[in-house]
Amino acid sequence: MRGKKVLIDFGSGARRHKVVPANRLVSIMLTPKGAVLSPISFLPREEFEELQKKWKSVFGTGYLGKFTATSQKEAEERLREAVKFWRGAGFSVVTRDYDIAERVAKIVGGRRETIAVPHKEGGYVWEYAIEEESSKGKKQAKGEGRKGNKKRVKKAKASSKKKKGEILKPAKRQTGKSKDVERDKKLKALPPGKRRSRSGKIYYEYRQNRSDLEGGV
Repeated sequence: MRGKKVLIDFGSGARRHKVVPANRLVSIMLTPKGAVLSPISFLPREEFEELQKKWKSVFGTGYLGKFTATSQKEAEERLREAVKFWRGAGFSVVTRDYDIAERVAKIVGGRRETIAVPHKEGGYVWEYAIEEESSKGKKQAKGEGRKGNKKRVKKAKASSKKKKGEILKPAKRQTGKSKDVERDKKLKALPPGKRRSRSGKIYYEYRQNRSDLEGGV
């Protein structure tokens, strides 16, 4: 049945939804110190014990689907591992809570998708599944990221250009004397006169050791 799609309206218009049987679903519940990812249906004893054994080897607890963490960073890392664990076992991680679905999808780098679950009395019920991001979606996200980086670089360059001081009205006179003429010849400065600083402030500069006349210091 997995891979099959049905056209159904769950309240936002008729759409095609992937069908996933209840015995292949794992419900996720976030806790203050971790999360619990429990199979919705009873599993055959053999399958349950095998999964329990594997879970314990990864998370160090015999409570299938439960994990705890000592920090937010560790909790997110373990959540990614837990979702990967269940996907690898052929299950879909689901919830009926929109906010949890969005949060988990963001942490694990996936997406929220509404799926159709066959009901024992006929018809279908919906669940939010945390699906893997498609290769197309990953490429688009990567492309958007590159575009965003290019825009930021251009913006930064434009900003840096704007921040440079500039001469608004040059003058032909200077005041004072330079203490080190040879040194001042090697240094570049704006012409004397009316200027705008990097911060946008307007000021006047005529000092010889702070300005350059054309053909002079």
